[in-house]
Amino acid sequence: MSPSGVQKERMEPEDMYVFATNGSILSSPSPKPYPHKPPKCSDCASLFLKITYMEMIKGIQGHGYYDELVVPIIENTAYENKLTDSLAKAIEAYQKQHLCLFATMTYIYGETHGSVTKPRLNVITICLMLL
Repeated sequence: MSPSGVQKERMEPEDMYVFATNGSILSSPSPKPYPHKPPKCSDCASLFLKITYMEMIKGIQGHGYYDELVVPIIENTAYENKLTDSLAKAIEAYQKQHLCLFATMTYIYGETHGSVTKPRLNVITICLMLL
């Protein structure tokens, strides 16, 4: 998981928090020198976006054209720590998915930065097509 308040495009693998399946932190990013702030892990009534028969679904791991892509959409809150329970429930309920939409942001998670780049672009395209 990426720290709060950082430019996701500039992150390296060592900038990420790594969690065990039970939620405990296995590793965390090292603080950068001043003037950077120390890293803070994101404190992250779900709705769900269901999409099928769209070409872009094939770009999301484990999905094909005829599959139904179910994306949890979580109500955003003023503070990240208020999102924790709803995000955990969405991830538990939809383990095949590797993304979660919020009112103002998208969380896409995977084993490596490269494993989330293509799905991110496909999700952006799908959302634009639905507008």
